Amino acid sequence: MDDWATPQETSERLSYDHTTKRWTLDLGCLFAAIPSLRCRRVEARRKFERIWGRVSSDGTWQGDALAMLLLADGLGKTTDLPVSESATRLDVIASRPLSPKELCGVLEISKQERLRWTKDGRLKQSGTLTLNAAQQLTVPTYFALWVNNFLRNGRKVDHWRKTDANEANGSMP
Repeated sequence: MDDWATPQETSERLSYDHTTKRWTLDLGCLFAAIPSLRCRRVEARRKFERIWGRVSSDGTWQGDALAMLLLADGLGKTTDLPVSESATRLDVIASRPLSPKELCGVLEISKQERLRWTKDGRLKQSGTLTLNAAQQLTVPTYFALWVNNFLRNGRKVDHWRKTDANEANGSMP
């Protein structure tokens, strides 16, 4: 796995409430830390419901945390598989290339900024996706890990905006 959720990190987000006898798996920290996962929150939650539904008698979402009654007592072999499988599924979801719409949402940029910064090489494309609807449409995709590292390393979009504004002002007579 790349830089995403490991089985250990996933199990660390699993807590037990002795009064209600419910286990809670909190995804909020992962959504906050991994931008590509945050923009695919609905898909990640749906995967968790399917995976953990096999070992839980019920499950309810409380914000970004799934609270459930496990069918087995304690954290034994019954939950080892879902923890590992959950981390693997999250990795697949988080690693998938971002669409232009997802990229704009994660970086909080406009479509025009995305087009300009892709053209001048500041945004790195991972490839293209060809869709066959009424006609063939080719859409660029962007590396999810690159975007995650870009945001982690403090490289700010605001700096690019200031640079572009200075260039525009400097080129005016």
